[in-house]
Amino acid sequence: MRADKAIGQTVGGPGVTSVERVEGIAIALRETPLQLDIFEVTLSHGRILPDRYHAPVRRVVLYSRSGCHLCDDARASILTVRARHPFDFDEVDIETDDGLLKEYAIRIPVVSVDGEERFEITVDEARLSELVRT
Repeated sequence: MRADKAIGQTVGGPGVTSVERVEGIAIALRETPLQLDIFEVTLSHGRILPDRYHAPVRRVVLYSRSGCHLCDDARASILTVRARHPFDFDEVDIETDDGLLKEYAIRIPVVSVDGEERFEITVDEARLSELVRT
């Protein structure tokens, strides 16, 4: 049966919702509107998966200053973890802002994950891995 001849006719079968063709478009015969979840998808390993199956990308910020060997150690630890678990990484030189210098001067390096301070002086790579994966 051609679509233009089916206009106005009810079609369907066992286990299939009855539909009526109206101007060539199938419209479900329902008393309440059908609710559909629509979400963005991401291509992952050749398959399309909804974004809800992907963990959000975390943001890690290292507050540091030049000449700080502890900051160099913290950066190395962060980059080691980042090689295994991708996340956004920024480094902020506290000497570029008086407010940051006042807040972090004797505490550096300080590392925040998604805006929450998580490490001071040293970075625990195992704990950072946990934080960026959850």
